[in-house]
Amino acid sequence: TSMVPGAAEKTQQDGVCNPGEAALVSRLLQGLLDAGAVPADVGLVSPYKAQVAVLQRMAGEVVSTWQQQQQYGGEAQPSTATSGSGTDLVEALTIDKYQGRDKPCIILSFVRANSKHQTGRLLADWQRINVAITRAKTKLLMVGSAQTLA
Repeated sequence: TSMVPGAAEKTQQDGVCNPGEAALVSRLLQGLLDAGAVPADVGLVSPYKAQVAVLQRMAGEVVSTWQQQQQYGGEAQPSTATSGSGTDLVEALTIDKYQGRDKPCIILSFVRANSKHQTGRLLADWQRINVAITRAKTKLLMVGSAQTLA
C-alpha cells in the first residue's frame, strides 16, 4: 500500500487503523465474491482491533450489496438494510482470535504504513505472523505497505 494515496495508518483512541488499506480489502472481498466465493468462506484478519472494526463495517456493506445482486440477478437495488447487515457472514477477527481456526480464503491486513517504517510490536512477533499466514486453506491475500514491512 506504499504507493496508494490515503493508505497511511492512523492512530485513534482504540488503536491503529488504516482506512485506505481497509478500502483495498473491501475491493478484494468484492472480487472474491464476484469470482464465486461465498461470504462464509472468507475471513478478514488484522493484528489491530481498531482495523478489525473498520473491516467489519466495510465487509457488512460489501456483503449486503452482494446479497442484493444475488437476489436481483446481478443488479444492486435500493436497500433498506442498514450498513451493518451481512457482518456475520464474513468473519473479521484479530490474529490472536484466529488462533486454531481457518477459512478457505483469508485477507490479511497488516495496517502499518508510515514514513518511519515502524511496524510496532505486534508485527515484530513472528509467532503471531505465522498464525496469520497459516489460517488460509486455499487462498491468502496479504495487504500492507512493502516499505514499512521490509
